[in-house]
Amino acid sequence: MTVKKAYKTLIITVIFMMLTIIFYALKVSKLSLSWAMSGFVIATIGSIISIVVSIREGSHKREISEGFWAKQRFEILDWLTFLSVSLMGIFLVFMFFFLPSVVRYSSMSPTLKEDDRVVIFHFNYEPKRNDVVIVKISENSYYIKRVHAMPGDTVQFDDIGAGNYRIEINGVFPKSPENVDYIVDTLGKDAIVSKLVGDVLPEGYYLVFGDNANNSIDSRSKDIGPVHLDQIVGKAILRLWPFGGIK
Repeated sequence: MTVKKAYKTLIITVIFMMLTIIFYALKVSKLSLSWAMSGFVIATIGSIISIVVSIREGSHKREISEGFWAKQRFEILDWLTFLSVSLMGIFLVFMFFFLPSVVRYSSMSPTLKEDDRVVIFHFNYEPKRNDVVIVKISENSYYIKRVHAMPGDTVQFDDIGAGNYRIEINGVFPKSPENVDYIVDTLGKDAIVSKLVGDVLPEGYYLVFGDNANNSIDSRSKDIGPVHLDQIVGKAILRLWPFGGIK
């Protein structure tokens, strides 16, 4: 690596560092990926070290080049710097833009099945109706669901007997992709009603259901109910395996 190239690489490293600081300050993502940050820091340290050594080696010409390091040092430093900077970029993307993940369980079947690989977009994400979103339920628990009700929507319940109710949103009974009604029991209904203002879902709250209407822990569950905007961390935009879009 030439000294000129080393300085160019240093500029890229500094840019990545500044972007990370700015994105963290602006809180552009609701995901907190400690492993990605650790990887980014390690890659940054590796990049800086290899750049400094490259500049030092490039500034001191050797009359006689003997030994493996003396002969191969620039090629080795080139590869170390390239790998370090590349990892910085990859971890930067993971922390603030796109994150690959694996679907667990079958609550989004048939849209997504267990062990499907998906890509999550989470840069300044704002939920929209029918988006397939990732919801943070607890510190280490994330669910993938579909947005059915937005702030300002009217939510009512149709009593079908035996302590069960069909959920009605804006005068329409939402159905799963397999044409199944979304049913809630009394406890689940009470959890939803506790967050309503009259019959209206207040600002910042959403109802999210799994596409597998008969087997999904979602906003119909007594321990979850309407989820807040702060809990919705991103949107599943692409299925990597098996490859395909997400509707």
